[in-house]
Amino acid sequence: MHPVENWNQITRENSENEIVSSMFEASLKSSETIETFSSWTLVATAAVASFVLANAEKINPYTGKQGFIVCGLLLCLSCIFGLFSKFFALRCKISNDTSNAVRVSLEEHLKKYDAEEEEIQNVAQENGVAIETGIRIERVLGLYLAAFPRWVERSAKKHFEKHKDNPHIGYITQIKSLCAQSVAMFIQAILFIGFFGMAFMYASKL
Repeated sequence: MHPVENWNQITRENSENEIVSSMFEASLKSSETIETFSSWTLVATAAVASFVLANAEKINPYTGKQGFIVCGLLLCLSCIFGLFSKFFALRCKISNDTSNAVRVSLEEHLKKYDAEEEEIQNVAQENGVAIETGIRIERVLGLYLAAFPRWVERSAKKHFEKHKDNPHIGYITQIKSLCAQSVAMFIQAILFIGFFGMAFMYASKL
């Protein structure tokens, strides 16, 4: 491949990767909106559950024992999935904040290293010394992960090995958390609505 063609290919790929990164970052912003909706639903569910429990004797004649249990179970499940949604929202936020902090710090370190690397290369060429420069990412990850429990280290290494050729590896965990958060929020809302549907259905039978 001609150097100009190689240059053009690298430039195109870098631009495409930047566009995809921007799309990922834009998608991750929806996590806050989903979390807000999930919080509203969770608060409403808790308020309804408290009202139902406080007025169980008055409500039970309208729904029956079975209906009361089913409706209570739907509220409990809605709360559980609401907590799942909050968990994945927190995980997404932590991962996003960590990635942003690392990106800023990494850019600073790389700029400093690039300047020193160029000087080292020039001196090495003048003295006829062949040296290998560049950041040893394996060593960096090894030192970093060594501080974590073994299962975290193994899981992280497996993740890096699986997605080592993906230029957007930093977004994979965040996007998975966003998808899990969305699914949990959807189920949470459906269960909350299902509570009213079941309550009306059991009440209509009496």
